[in-house]
Amino acid sequence: MCATYAVWSLYWKHVFDPEPFWPNEAVVCATLQLRRIHQEIAQARKNIRDI
Repeated sequence: MCATYAVWSLYWKHVFDPEPFWPNEAVVCATLQLRRIHQEIAQARKNIRDI
């Protein structure tokens, strides 16, 4: 899902703004989103254990 979002958001950025589409930018965007999700899950698990 994250990769799909990254590709589509950059695609529409390319369509509406005169900017080139860079596949590496989509990979970086997806990686950052996955890292954020992983951190949120890890924090939620830690909070559950602390209860």
